[in-house]
Amino acid sequence: MGGPRGVHRGGCVQRGAGFAEEGGGAGRALALGGTAPSLRTGHGGLRVTVETTAQPRALRTIVATEAFDRFSFYGMITLLPLYLNAELLRPGTIETVLGLGGLQRLLFGSGTPSIIALGSAIYGLYAGTVSIMPLLGGVIGDRLIGARRAVLSGCLIMAAGHALMTQPAYFLVALVLLVTGSGMVRANMAAQVASLYGPDDPRRKGGFGIYLIGLNVGAMAAPLIAGTLGEKIGFDWGFGAAAIAMLVAIGVYVVGWRHLPVDALRRSGGAMRAKLSRRDGQVIGALVLMLLPLILMTAAYNQAFNILLVWAEAKVDRSVFGLTMPVTWFVSIDGALTIIAVAVLTRIWARQARAGRDWSDWRWIALGGTIQVAALLALAWGTWVAGAGQVSIWPVLLFFLLSDIATPMSYTVIQSTFARAAPLAIVAVMMAVFALYDAASQFAVGALGGLYDRLTTVDFWLVHAGVAGLSLVAVAVLRPLIGPLLSPAASAPDVPR
Repeated sequence: MGGPRGVHRGGCVQRGAGFAEEGGGAGRALALGGTAPSLRTGHGGLRVTVETTAQPRALRTIVATEAFDRFSFYGMITLLPLYLNAELLRPGTIETVLGLGGLQRLLFGSGTPSIIALGSAIYGLYAGTVSIMPLLGGVIGDRLIGARRAVLSGCLIMAAGHALMTQPAYFLVALVLLVTGSGMVRANMAAQVASLYGPDDPRRKGGFGIYLIGLNVGAMAAPLIAGTLGEKIGFDWGFGAAAIAMLVAIGVYVVGWRHLPVDALRRSGGAMRAKLSRRDGQVIGALVLMLLPLILMTAAYNQAFNILLVWAEAKVDRSVFGLTMPVTWFVSIDGALTIIAVAVLTRIWARQARAGRDWSDWRWIALGGTIQVAALLALAWGTWVAGAGQVSIWPVLLFFLLSDIATPMSYTVIQSTFARAAPLAIVAVMMAVFALYDAASQFAVGALGGLYDRLTTVDFWLVHAGVAGLSLVAVAVLRPLIGPLLSPAASAPDVPR
């Protein structure tokens, strides 16, 4: 399974394989290297560990599967706002969509929303619900069928949903299938990554960094292939490419099945019945509160995949060397920049850990929030400079550059904290709880997108900068309240849990 298993005398719970001492709050290692034994003492007595910098073999299968899964997801996310505004919600098509009239009445009552407002609401509802469903998927994986079968089933359901997207009449049915399948995949895939490492294994942050890189490989490729097919040939072609990606994901996952971590369900011989202690409850509450700054940052940033695409198609000069860049390529640029940022930051984190000068998680989160505010201000500035003319492409590219530096400083750090501190019996459920940050932020994206018709574009982006700025307030308030409970020392294996 993972790296060498640590031998520990002291009665503590072992999570995954490869125990090693983790440094300060955000120590990270991405290197592929050898092993070195060490001796340590703890409250429970002598502990012998074997430290390794090599990542577990199963991580390759998980990351490759996630790359194709995220290709399908971001292919859908990239095309959805364009498809809604250009085709599905136009007269002649909107009337044929089963159940859409009822959904519109549910969202807007008796009012008649604009195409942009209705499209933004549908986008936010879909993207937000996608992030809530991992709660159900986590329960299914933790308690019923195990993580591996949950991931495989979810991939099959998503493939069917993408195929149905080619039929406008079944648009809402397709969304339901995509939401259901994605929920089963996302919670259990992240839980499998978490199960590869011990509580104080320094490879964990690097492992989640690699996982984020795989995610963004898919995110980068999706607009180039699915997005370009959808824009230049037809939306059916783009949705079809997303369906094919899910079939490839299924193949990759099945081939690597034997290397995947054994499900906790199977290890325990049935559904886990471990009781949660009072301290576990405190940790769960602290982890939920830790999501607040991430929600605020992501609510501002994720407008990049909704209104920004619609705005950029109409208002941004996308000419590059005499050619007009497809608007969906911005998402590819976003993915590429995130990969570079994660790789660079992972090396910085590893060097800090080796030198014993590691920053706390909260310091990284605050820095990420500050950079995210600057990214939104770049959009406002570029729009203000352009006046009534076309906005230059450079402020938009600066927005993505800064956002993709900010993302791993918050996302990776908080996700890794969830993996380290979550109670063992509900790891998949807690990774699904982590995904709730995206649900809350996506619902906010849909609501904030409705302001586009009512504000000037400069004010629209300034409002988003303000939302991102609130994350800094959240960090300042939460750090002294829950920081000690979530510190690496508090979740070390020698601390009773």
